[in-house]
Amino acid sequence: MNLVVFNIHNYINNIASSLKNKNEFIYLENEKDYDAIYFVLKGEVTLESNFDTLERKARTYHTGEFFGEYEFLNHIPRVYSARVTSDFAKIGILDREYFIRLSRNNPIFLHDLLMASLYRLSELNDLVQKSTQTIDLIFQQYIRKNSGDANG
Repeated sequence: MNLVVFNIHNYINNIASSLKNKNEFIYLENEKDYDAIYFVLKGEVTLESNFDTLERKARTYHTGEFFGEYEFLNHIPRVYSARVTSDFAKIGILDREYFIRLSRNNPIFLHDLLMASLYRLSELNDLVQKSTQTIDLIFQQYIRKNSGDANG
């Protein structure tokens, strides 16, 4: 478990929680539910998208991790649907009011949340770089193959 994520959990002992069963949604893609960050207190949650009727899994979160901060902080509709993929999950709900109160009383919480978000961005950046390299390689192979066909 990432130490930054663990530090965030030190601040959320008193947040509301909800029990969800397998395949139950916490929120849906494009839903204008951007007033909470969710914590997986127990279980597993997968973020997924149904773009062009193809289900795509973005990431799976396990006990001790949180999700939904991107939409919360940017005040935008949900980018993905969040669905329970374990037999059940206990989900902590950090609403905007408690978030503001917590931020005022303990600014270190904001620092830890920022650090966790930056860590995720760096993971995403690494993934984009690897994907770009793969696409470049495939494109170069395609060009070599087709330039050989044009000359022959």
